[in-house]
Amino acid sequence: MKKMLVSVLTAVFGPTVRFFANVVRECYKGLITFFSAPLANIVKLLKSVLSGSVVLGSWLVLFEEFGKKILGYLAVLTGFSSGALSAKQIFDFGKAVINPQEQMLDWLAQAFASLPSIQELIVSIDSWMYDMTAAYFTPPVTFTYLLQVTAIGECFNQYLQSLISTLIFVFSMFIIRWAFSNNFTFTKEVPRA
Repeated sequence: MKKMLVSVLTAVFGPTVRFFANVVRECYKGLITFFSAPLANIVKLLKSVLSGSVVLGSWLVLFEEFGKKILGYLAVLTGFSSGALSAKQIFDFGKAVINPQEQMLDWLAQAFASLPSIQELIVSIDSWMYDMTAAYFTPPVTFTYLLQVTAIGECFNQYLQSLISTLIFVFSMFIIRWAFSNNFTFTKEVPRA
């Protein structure tokens, strides 16, 4: 009975053990061949990456040197232009000290010349809002209409009038100050006896 049990177990488990032994052996061989080829390829890849990084590093050094030269030339150019502008500012400052009224009038003329035309701006905004609101509102809403309804236009007119009167007052004070500094008065000095 013992022999029969051993022969049955050997007949059943023998091929199974041999099968798993072969599977383990083949897996081991496959893992060794898998890791031997990729390791060699990985080493080759790392060598190429390392040599490529050295080449790339040298290119980056050249690019950095080129950038430094460009920045140096830009710094020299900026220094010259800054010096020229500083010299121009010194002359402008001298002109402003010698003749402040002319400088102020020039500045005002430049400031008003750079402003856009307010009338053209309002007309363009009105036409844009008219086209946008014509389908939804009757009458269509325009910028001018909004200014009239909310009284912003009237407030703007009041502020503009106040600004003009303030500027006239400041200008008249400037003239009075100039007159008193030049001994220009409306009263005559009483002669001494």
